[in-house]
Amino acid sequence: MEPLNHDQWVDLLDEVMKGDYRRVEPTLVRDAEPARVAIGLYAALSDPSARNLFADAIVAQFESTPPRPINASKIFNLLHVIAYVLPSKAKRLVRRRLFDNSLSNLQYPENSTPLSLLCLSVAGNYDVDDELTDYIHAKNRSAVDFEFRLVSLRLLATRSGKDVFELLDETIAAAKDSRKARQLVTEMRPILIQRGCHFLFEWFLSKEDRLAEHKNDEIQLFLDTLKTSVFKKSRLYQPESDPYVTLLTAFLHKSLVTAEDVVRLAELAAGHTSQVGRDTKFVLSRISYHVNDPYDPAIRRMASISQALVTTKYGRFLLDPETNTAVLAILHDAQHARALSIAA
Repeated sequence: MEPLNHDQWVDLLDEVMKGDYRRVEPTLVRDAEPARVAIGLYAALSDPSARNLFADAIVAQFESTPPRPINASKIFNLLHVIAYVLPSKAKRLVRRRLFDNSLSNLQYPENSTPLSLLCLSVAGNYDVDDELTDYIHAKNRSAVDFEFRLVSLRLLATRSGKDVFELLDETIAAAKDSRKARQLVTEMRPILIQRGCHFLFEWFLSKEDRLAEHKNDEIQLFLDTLKTSVFKKSRLYQPESDPYVTLLTAFLHKSLVTAEDVVRLAELAAGHTSQVGRDTKFVLSRISYHVNDPYDPAIRRMASISQALVTTKYGRFLLDPETNTAVLAILHDAQHARALSIAA
């Protein structure tokens, strides 16, 4: 392809956005979507100056295209090209279209989500600074599409778990059926990998008392979906770099734990920081399981922790006093507890 100047790139891209590929190499037109053809043109350029001319031409096309229904297809394709190329001059223009809501009534394809949602996603591809974060929070306080809330969570996760924490309540409240709950959990998976599970653990603790007093169908649906698709009980015994995966798994399955599970939690308290230890003891305090056998062999796997000794017929095991109390309260009812003795 012959080198093009800025105006020639503007003209060629205008043709491509209209589906006219007569001046494009046939090998780039296998997929007839305008955005894919334009991205193919850009990817084929090896000269940095030619790529810069292409980027400036895309910006010119986007800036000169009025946000009207007749232009919905073109704006859709231009936004996809901008998301791939990320021209620096487009950042301001994309945000302008986002903040003025000029794309909120445009859809492409027909009956799909508004182009403002795609615009938000492209804006987040540049960066998620305070300005964009404030916009996201303000929009989510109003009645927005559920898909908008999901994209908001994804973008805020690039900043911190705290930002996701603040938006989670509103998003869960909007997930009023199992399909939306699954969509939310699917969106949460990469966020939990990226940010870790501590923020979700803190969120869950903040809701525990409220859930005990007043049933919340949306929160319960969210938690049930997490239990069955992310925090399956088998994860208690999988090696995890994030201890809060184990704690959340135990918390969500607290009515189904076994003596072996309790010992697994005590071992977790022994091998991590004081914060994880405190949170583990909190989880232990919320488990109501009672072992039928006061000499359950699982107790033999208790890790050495600090000062107190638990004596069973299988031997003595070191525990710190708090964990010792929590474990005994779970593993034994009042009658069985007499079968154990504590020695200093």
